[in-house]
Amino acid sequence: MHRKYSEELLQVARDLRKIETEAEKLLWQVLRNRKFFGLKFRLQVPFDKKILDFYYASKKIIIEVDGEYHDFHQQEDRMRDEYFANKGYRTLRIRNKEIFEDIEKVKDKIREFIFKF
Repeated sequence: MHRKYSEELLQVARDLRKIETEAEKLLWQVLRNRKFFGLKFRLQVPFDKKILDFYYASKKIIIEVDGEYHDFHQQEDRMRDEYFANKGYRTLRIRNKEIFEDIEKVKDKIREFIFKF
């Protein structure tokens, strides 16, 4: 991913890294430092005018962690996913509830999503 964002958006991403949600923190513990199959994930990555929750560059995979807010913004999420799909990125959405209830199942879901391509 080439740098295609403003300094302001970069600062917002940096700030978000400091105030992660509990679900993001838990998932980040799984993905960080190449703990997940040796894959390098990045956290709160600025891209265009958006910030990606997690990003795996080698396969252009975006992982978004969705809380209750997303229950009321599904159309926006679909548009965002389509926007990235048109640029060659694939998005996996994971609910906060999934992370809290069964992190092992979430890990399987991510693994299957990444290795099916």
